[in-house]
Amino acid sequence: MTDKHLAFSIYTIYDNEIELDDHFYNVILPIVKEFVKNMNREHNTAFAQIVQYCGWMQVQDEGFWRLIEQKLVGEKLYRYIPLRELCKIIDAVATANQGSEELFNTFERVLIKQRLNLEPNDVIYARDGFEARKLGSQLLFGVFEDPLKGLPEAEASAQQLKVEDSVNLNAKK
Repeated sequence: MTDKHLAFSIYTIYDNEIELDDHFYNVILPIVKEFVKNMNREHNTAFAQIVQYCGWMQVQDEGFWRLIEQKLVGEKLYRYIPLRELCKIIDAVATANQGSEELFNTFERVLIKQRLNLEPNDVIYARDGFEARKLGSQLLFGVFEDPLKGLPEAEASAQQLKVEDSVNLNAKK
């Protein structure tokens, strides 16, 4: 089975609204976790789809979501996921009521940095996710309203976040 087959399998469960019973949590999800552990930037499409559909199905497995967060933030896979898919991930993770503040801060930095590439549907997914989790700065919500508005403030904020990232990275070493 390839990563794309796995993503399609999860999509099929989602699309057919199959109940997430013990069989899902005891048989299917462990297989998904094993695949996800080995995913890297070469699997960005399948990874994004798995996260999206599991989020929208409201999968409640702490180990799974820790693994997803480790992949997104720890291994920085968010860098290889297209912006449109990342916005869907934001919504899906929030729908499952998962994701740490650190994860959403990472999403916020990406959205502010890539604000000029946001399409209207992307903004809807991202805004819904941030509102559901009650996270996000006023600057981010200003970007959602108009990506061109407050451009100097967004640039300064993005630069400040970049500096904070490098300070946090050095502190972890």
